[in-house]
Amino acid sequence: MRICKLMGCYEEVNGRSDKEFCCDPHRSANTNAINKKLFDKLNKRFNNTKSTYKCLQILYSLSKGIIPVGIETMYDNKFKKDTYYKVRVDVNDPDGRWICIEDYGYRQITETKFLINKIENNDR
Repeated sequence: MRICKLMGCYEEVNGRSDKEFCCDPHRSANTNAINKKLFDKLNKRFNNTKSTYKCLQILYSLSKGIIPVGIETMYDNKFKKDTYYKVRVDVNDPDGRWICIEDYGYRQITETKFLINKIENNDR
């Protein structure tokens, strides 16, 4: 007698010899539990990247790349500091280290102020 592999289910498994679950919902629940463990960190990083990108997009439209933005304003708009795709160095500016997410970049100019800029396609 074979018993369903899902925790808490003690149903008998009928059918093929390699069948592990008594029904499709139990098989699906097991697969979803495995995928949740595997993809939880990836989904968190994706959501952080998406919220940071939206923050940069909104704040760039307000500052136009000229007016520095305060760190409180950025964090109020769901900015995540450790989320980025690429670091770009501006050769004309020795302190020009831009943190980039897609076509928006930011850099810290003082302890509490950031400058946000839109990066052209050829600079990526």
